[in-house]
Amino acid sequence: MPRIKLTDAYLRALPKAPGRDVWHSDTALLGFVAVQRSQGKITFRIRTDKNHSLRVGTWSTTLTSADARELAKIKLREHLVEPVVACPKITLGKYVEEHYAPQYRLRHTSEKSLNNLNQLQLDDTLLTAIKPQLVKTWMDHRLRAGKRPGTINRAVTALKAVLNHAVTEGWLATNPLARLPKLSEDESARVRYLTAEERKRFLAALDEREVAIRAWRPSTFNRTFADVVKPLILTAMNTGLRQGELFNLTWQDYMDGVITARTRKTRGSRLKVRRVPVPAVAAAILKAWQEQQPSDSGLIFPSPHGGGKLTSIAKSWNDLMDRAKISNFRFHDLRHHYASTLVMRRVDLHTVQMLLGHSDPKMTMRYAHLAPEHLREAVEVLNE
Repeated sequence: MPRIKLTDAYLRALPKAPGRDVWHSDTALLGFVAVQRSQGKITFRIRTDKNHSLRVGTWSTTLTSADARELAKIKLREHLVEPVVACPKITLGKYVEEHYAPQYRLRHTSEKSLNNLNQLQLDDTLLTAIKPQLVKTWMDHRLRAGKRPGTINRAVTALKAVLNHAVTEGWLATNPLARLPKLSEDESARVRYLTAEERKRFLAALDEREVAIRAWRPSTFNRTFADVVKPLILTAMNTGLRQGELFNLTWQDYMDGVITARTRKTRGSRLKVRRVPVPAVAAAILKAWQEQQPSDSGLIFPSPHGGGKLTSIAKSWNDLMDRAKISNFRFHDLRHHYASTLVMRRVDLHTVQMLLGHSDPKMTMRYAHLAPEHLREAVEVLNE
């Protein structure tokens, strides 16, 4: 009995049956077969045990081999038999490269999830060898190495998505990590903002960097800004915009002192739009930047290399952190700094939620502990 993954292309290429029925066994679903009848037609069957099988249907333009395979799974469940999907030997890395990543990129505009997978270092591990205990051991190791629970959870979530895809595509019967719990995350602990002293050092470091660039690039002497980094960072600090939003901003998105930020999680998903008022200090920065910015791309913060879209300022950011002697502070923490500053200056949480574009109020509640005065004022109404 030939064994191969049954596809319509394979069935079309079959030679005429030699005067007897020929059974072709599927490698993707154990027990699923295509029976090539001597009279020419091909029927699908699914074995329920060693001696019995169920008729699934006849191969035709209305019943493809893929459809028949799914129908076979349904018939097995109707007879209280759990389908067993055969998994050819393929490593995680090869599966991601050949099967998962191409489809992922069609739906997503960001590579974050794919990058998170790299943390796991499981590229050479067979799909069938990925078990809860293996991943749990990795999670414990990363925790001991000082990695944050959220960072670890994102990597495991990315892996779960790959395994779910493998189940859908017939490479695995079930997702072995489906019931693996996430690590507990303390959201309030991740609210990192600059102290008054850190803020002073941070702004001084921005100026020092400008001076250093001008020392070896004389063409920048007559410009307000040496390059894109300072206006980008100061805009982020005063608007709370995400890095990706800033990279995508065009001058058409900035009108009458308001920035219109547009975000889309996946290709084809609903476009989220929010409008962020720009304070005077940021407006002055943008005005000066627009006057010297020579790019014809329309982007507010174009790449210095060709004027296209920026993809990263990691090197410049790390240099700033070293100059300012600041640790454990990411670019995204400028957003936390913006929100924390507003809350500590008595802006209500609902307004902060609207400015940040949080669809879930729980995301904004992480800043509530910075405004104990609000709780005190709330109970004071009982004295009236």
